[in-house]
Amino acid sequence: MTRARADRYTFPWGEADSCPCSSGYTFRDCCRTAPGKLPYVKIPSLEPPGEITGHAHPKCYMARTRNCSTAKSREHYISEAILRRFDKLLVTGMPWQVKGEKETFPASALTATVLCERHNNALAPIDQFGLRTFNAIIEACDYALGSRHSGRVLHSLISGDGMELWLYKLLAGIHFGGIAAADGGLLRDTCSFPLDELVTSLTTGTLPDQAGFWIASNLGLVERGHISVGPLIDAAKNSNVGVQVRFGPIQFEATLVAPAITTSHLEKLAPMKRPRILDFVGPARDSRVILSWPGLAREVRRLEVKLEPQD
Repeated sequence: MTRARADRYTFPWGEADSCPCSSGYTFRDCCRTAPGKLPYVKIPSLEPPGEITGHAHPKCYMARTRNCSTAKSREHYISEAILRRFDKLLVTGMPWQVKGEKETFPASALTATVLCERHNNALAPIDQFGLRTFNAIIEACDYALGSRHSGRVLHSLISGDGMELWLYKLLAGIHFGGIAAADGGLLRDTCSFPLDELVTSLTTGTLPDQAGFWIASNLGLVERGHISVGPLIDAAKNSNVGVQVRFGPIQFEATLVAPAITTSHLEKLAPMKRPRILDFVGPARDSRVILSWPGLAREVRRLEVKLEPQD
């Protein structure tokens, strides 16, 4: 029986193969780093092209860069392409919801004007990182559960820091769009927000020094086709510092700053910070998702996700 080896961190792509990041280049000329190191998916420039405009659009959360367009842009909190992968969106923390209440919403209900057109276009690559992550995990689960016969291990490559940036963009959307709430009040009106860290990350494509990104697995049976989103509030600082996303057998949490109680929502689930390997273990075969991170080429963190067939 072919299984992903916990003590070996190999990948199947040869130097002349097409790069698994779908860039169109060969693996050698794209995400391949050096012998003995895992690949790295580069983050493209996220700054708007051309000269700085000097304009700060009042509806754009990137306004302090003074590089906005005069045209505003209405967009989905969660990338529309990602929403199309799910039948329902399960949302918590809406202004009209009581604590702990969850409701489902159509994608068309989850839009707001939170970016100018110039910054919306510049940040579009971040949405693609999020989409590739969801696609890879859905494919990994489908493959591992798709047969009770053994087979080769399915491999895929995604950007870990790209996914973290997507979660920051999601956090900004639900905060400044007025969708995140607690105790009946909008978080944008009642909580502080680490805007400096957000703007720096979404301008430079780098992660804040005190940022956190965790993945937890083995959450039990989760209904297929659902995605759940909610804010993470640091009560001690009265600050909206992060976002939680749960779908399938895993859960993400990302914070822009170090909260007073790190990963408070995930502690009992034994989360892993910035894993390099996600191994999805099915009844007879496995899938391996490699997450690339800057500066962690020799450090490997492996998280095993055990999958159980659902009736």
